Amino acid sequence: MRGHPVRFLWALLLASATTAHAQAPDRAAPPAVGIGAEPGFLGPGWRVSLGAGALLRPDYPGSSDYDLTAIPLVEVVWNDRIFATTRQGVEVGVFLTRDRLFRSGIALDYAFGRDQDDHPRLSGLGDIDGTVRGRAFASSGVGPFTLSVFLTQDLADNGHGLTAGADLEYRLRLAPRLTVFAGPGVTWANETHMQSFFGVSAAQAARSAAGLPRYDAGAGLRDVRFTLGGIALVTDNIFVQPRITLSRLVGDAADSPLTTSETQVTAFVIGGVRF
Repeated sequence: MRGHPVRFLWALLLASATTAHAQAPDRAAPPAVGIGAEPGFLGPGWRVSLGAGALLRPDYPGSSDYDLTAIPLVEVVWNDRIFATTRQGVEVGVFLTRDRLFRSGIALDYAFGRDQDDHPRLSGLGDIDGTVRGRAFASSGVGPFTLSVFLTQDLADNGHGLTAGADLEYRLRLAPRLTVFAGPGVTWANETHMQSFFGVSAAQAARSAAGLPRYDAGAGLRDVRFTLGGIALVTDNIFVQPRITLSRLVGDAADSPLTTSETQVTAFVIGGVRF
């Protein structure tokens, strides 16, 4: 898919914000403080959210071409402790600690791989299989700011390696039913991950239909990014959540012969009902 992904997601964000503001009730709401609430992730007992949306992302990391796909939303939380979600990929985990100022947890998630048929530039390089990763995460909130960190490890040894990252988020309640958030982030990856997704081995170079040269990618910073999103409650139970991340590949990821655009856009908008 070619076009203007940033313009497309800005339109979705504006539409959801306008809808939420127009239908906001005339009642007081507490200010957003610390780690903000997300639909389906607060409250005792069982919480369930169901919905669907659209995901826009590069054909592969480093690509200048984009793919738009439909995504399901299924989210289940038990006792505000154990969760399963497809909000940003399939993930099952447990919160070890969780309150308004600090939360942490561990999870298993599924990371998609890369198919050599995804793009002509990948032809001949072979596939990178999807994998199950272990993920540890923690975040701390002070006022409207939240600092989040994560660590992921490929548990099936499918070339995804080890990644770590951090994000700083500023969250602002614009209306009783509308909260927006924005902030920078960074990701580091080990040599296994970098070589899999940005490197070209001698064997791959020999098979490359695009004539890519051999390239060794080492451990280091993979990208810096800025995320903008929002959570809009159309009613007490119906929500819309747009999110767009503009990232910039750096270091060996940016210099890779696979990279045709150092600027990457990943975005989604989902809508659903929570019970």
